Amino acid sequence: MVWVLWTLATSLAVAQVAPDFERLDQFAGVVETRLGKDRLPDSGHRGLRNALAEWRDEFVEARDTNPVDVEALQAQIGALGPPPAEGGMESASVTERRSGLEAALQEALAPRPRTDEAHA
Repeated sequence: MVWVLWTLATSLAVAQVAPDFERLDQFAGVVETRLGKDRLPDSGHRGLRNALAEWRDEFVEARDTNPVDVEALQAQIGALGPPPAEGGMESASVTERRSGLEAALQEALAPRPRTDEAHA
């Protein structure tokens, strides 16, 4: 029971709210359309620039979310020691804990490649 609660708490702690990539794609289409027009007033350029800055900030925040949690999860996995060699055995509780920590780590890291790509 304690293990289940700990796993749930860890999962909630590393849960991230990733940027809305669909909205970003729609916004990029709007930007392309507006910039493709021959006459876009200065205020239009300023508005696009401000909106792009907001998107950039959102991606920077998403990319940098949970660095402490990622480090903590990596340290906890490291503290368990290396996984047993193929055919080796470890206690069921350690195997379960390792699996839970690795799943939480993958969840914490999942949005990073996409946010890095979108931020570029």
